[in-house]
Amino acid sequence: MIKRMLPIAALVVFLTLVLTARHGLAGGAGTYKVGNKIADFTFKSDQGKTVKLSDYRGKTVVLTMFATW
Repeated sequence: MIKRMLPIAALVVFLTLVLTARHGLAGGAGTYKVGNKIADFTFKSDQGKTVKLSDYRGKTVVLTMFATW
């Protein structure tokens, strides 16, 4: 059973890598370069204050986004 699933798993990984690479090279959604503008959005700070990304225009901003699923 495991020997039969190994080629299928390898094919899925290969196709994922190929499609991801092609998407990145095409410059599709999610590809940003220096100077590109991103959509403005609103978020809550650690102190509970509502903040807009545009409030930091002209400053360096590092966004870290993650999920725990």
